[in-house]
Amino acid sequence: SDQLKGGIEIFTQSFLESFHGEPGRFEVEIKNSNTGLVKRTVGAAIVAMDCLWQSPFESWGIKPSETIFSISEFENSDGHYTKESKLVFLCGFTHHSHPIAQQRVIKSALNVRRECGSDVYVLMEHFKVALEGMERLIRQARDEGILFVKFTDTSPKIVARDGQISVVYLDEALGGRIRLNPDVLVLGEAGLPPTEAELFARIMEINLDPAGFFQGDFIYNLPIFTNRAGVYVAGSGKGPISADQAHEEMKAAALEAYKLLSKHPGQEGPVDTIRLDRKKCAICLTCYRICPHRAISYVNRRPVISPIACYRCGICTSVCPMEALELIDFPKQSVIESTLPQDGLPHKDRLVVFACKNSAFPAYELAMQWRLPLPNDLEVFQVPCGGRVEADMVLKAFQYGAKGVIVFTCHHDSCKSVMGSHYAQWRALDLADMFEEMGIERERFFFGTLAPGMAHEFVETVRAVKRTVEKES
Repeated sequence: SDQLKGGIEIFTQSFLESFHGEPGRFEVEIKNSNTGLVKRTVGAAIVAMDCLWQSPFESWGIKPSETIFSISEFENSDGHYTKESKLVFLCGFTHHSHPIAQQRVIKSALNVRRECGSDVYVLMEHFKVALEGMERLIRQARDEGILFVKFTDTSPKIVARDGQISVVYLDEALGGRIRLNPDVLVLGEAGLPPTEAELFARIMEINLDPAGFFQGDFIYNLPIFTNRAGVYVAGSGKGPISADQAHEEMKAAALEAYKLLSKHPGQEGPVDTIRLDRKKCAICLTCYRICPHRAISYVNRRPVISPIACYRCGICTSVCPMEALELIDFPKQSVIESTLPQDGLPHKDRLVVFACKNSAFPAYELAMQWRLPLPNDLEVFQVPCGGRVEADMVLKAFQYGAKGVIVFTCHHDSCKSVMGSHYAQWRALDLADMFEEMGIERERFFFGTLAPGMAHEFVETVRAVKRTVEKES
């Protein structure tokens, strides 16, 4: 490593070997080709990798040549065209085309047109304008004589033989076939995840999206957060973006790391969120494996909960087989007791709803604010996450006389606890089978997902469940 001014340490020819711990004291091991294994304690981590750009030559059934280029090759070379040349740029069709990829193609096409006035065609599957200045760039390219051809249901075909190139496509507007014989063919590129993304994600215990890019497909983490507190991502390694965007994300990630770790005058330290009963703990490490935010590590085989990293979802407490964990500000017993009427007597014919504080409960409050027609016999209990709702809570509600119980969580793709709504649904399916064996009709128990603004859907679902329950009774 090279020591630089300002306390910056740079490791070259190195690789991340292990990454453990919690924000403020992550234990990192770096394998260096010169110095061997290097250990460091760090407060936070920012993953800043570039995506890979690859032209789909194989998908088109062609090979690069003196007249067929990838956009990267074309950008870095000169002298492949003259004023009499005809150039065709292809973007998309065989892969998902990102706006940044289309921008590169259009800029290159525009440069050719400006330099020598060549005939330039840009064949695109879709226009992606979700990039600053993209619409202006397309208009400018059209005004300067570039011919754009957009496709919806068809794709062009390419034949390259004996040094000749033929591009054939159906003009969807005219309904006839067009054949172009360009002197130069340029293929746009697909943005692919970094080669090391899967390995790094496994070492750092952070999620990837379905395509394999850094940062799980989760709306609340955009643009720089991951499922693990203290670990941030920036740059095109989480999906193709421009250099300017990557620079802004790096600054934002650095600021968030500073806010997480810095101690301001008068600021108290983090408050414990989970209480562990060491006598009950069976050291099964279920909590460690299940925590979606990687807020639980283990020391001497015992779970250790990081107050900084904990999101207070309570999922770990609901899956602990020995009930050794308790969410301090939301203990299970208080929830069970809260389902009992104030007079202490069992109630009859009540509809009980366990509503996630991030989604269904705000929807309920909105329904109350709008004075929507909610049933009079409704009782709504706020929970920190749908994944916190245990079987005991639902059973006690029935025991206290509820005619029906509803568990409302976030939508699966927008749960703030990432997997909380999934755990809640899995538990609900098991409970429904259990209730049927106990003689409780399945229709009396309902699981659903909502967003915070879905007040009308909240009311409609509650009233529908109420009608079903009353019909069954």
